Amino acid sequence: MPGWFSRSVVDDKTTMLTEPFVHAYVRANIWHLRGRDADLLVDTGMGICPLAPQIETAEGKPLLVVATHIHLDHVGSLHEFPLRAGPRMSAARFETMDEAATYAY
Repeated sequence: MPGWFSRSVVDDKTTMLTEPFVHAYVRANIWHLRGRDADLLVDTGMGICPLAPQIETAEGKPLLVVATHIHLDHVGSLHEFPLRAGPRMSAARFETMDEAATYAY
């Protein structure tokens, strides 16, 4: 859906995306940090609309996607990215991604 994400450029290496149509209570900030050798994406929003096409990286440059925790507003689009990570204490939950865990964990 065009226009689902809003984009705020913080500086030449940092962009924040949000999902303005998601209620503020469950709206996460999605951070894209551009590094020299790799880029970092912190959190992935609700997953209602595809996030991956919104993330611009140089061809061949790795993109590591990190979920700060397992709530639904932070892991919704995590599955769209092959190189992903999260807190070690949540590793078992990340393996199964039980829907109940994303709400209550």
